Amino acid sequence: MAVKYNIHSIRLLKEPFKINYFLSPGILPKMIMLAFFGYLNNPKIEKAGLNTFHYYYGASTSGNMNELNLLRILKGLKRGITEILVHPSNTNSEYFFEKEEKKALVANRILDFIKQNNIVLTNYRNLYFK
Repeated sequence: MAVKYNIHSIRLLKEPFKINYFLSPGILPKMIMLAFFGYLNNPKIEKAGLNTFHYYYGASTSGNMNELNLLRILKGLKRGITEILVHPSNTNSEYFFEKEEKKALVANRILDFIKQNNIVLTNYRNLYFK
């Protein structure tokens, strides 16, 4: 199906279980399910020749991606392509704190860390996989 629709890349959610930041309430079952399907499908994605990123973070902090959690994730980054899931906004929804996520993304401490560590920011559309 990927060939038919000219799909070259796919998002594969496989967040590591290394917990070094605050988990959002009730998130552990979601993490287990995402990890199971991510690792189950990884060989299929490789066999199909599809690209995906190397690391993923954000499901475990869904609705709680504050400055501290974001900084802890950034400090633990490995070489490669990492997706960090965020939902920044000027308003909060019923279940999430999108305003806090937006504040975290533009916080001086975060931006300084990104610059000092030569982290390249991009979006999914602009990724080039090797």
